[in-house]
Amino acid sequence: MESGAMKEPIGFIGLGNMGKPMATHLLNAGYPLTVFDTREEAVSALVDCGAKAAISAEATASEAETVIMSLPTPEIVKDVALGPSGIILGSKVKTLVDLSTIGPRAAQNLSARLAIKGINFVDSPVSGGI
Repeated sequence: MESGAMKEPIGFIGLGNMGKPMATHLLNAGYPLTVFDTREEAVSALVDCGAKAAISAEATASEAETVIMSLPTPEIVKDVALGPSGIILGSKVKTLVDLSTIGPRAAQNLSARLAIKGINFVDSPVSGGI
C-alpha cells in the first residue's frame, strides 16, 4: 500500500488488557477503527484517541470488512460472534480474526457457522501475560 493511501477500516471488539493496546497500535498506524466493548470507559478511551464507537458487535461488523476480537472466554466469543447482536449479523464483515484462546473444537465450530454466511474465520490465539 502506498504511503498516504486510505487504509481499510477495521472493527475491534474486546478492549481489555490485551485488546486495548492492540487497538491503540492500529489507530496509531492510521487505520480507521470502530470499537466495541461492554465497558463504556474502555470504548471512551479509544474514542478519545480517534476511534469510532459501536453499540454492538453487529454494529462493529457493519462498519468494517475485517473484525478482530480479543475476548476472555470461549462462551463470550461464541455469544459475540453468533448471538442476537453478533458479528454474524453484520452487513460488511468478510473476515473475523479471533485473538482469544478458545480451543480447536470451538474454533472449528465457529468457523463452520460463520462460513455459512460467507465470513472467513482466522483463529489466531494470543498467549502470554500482561
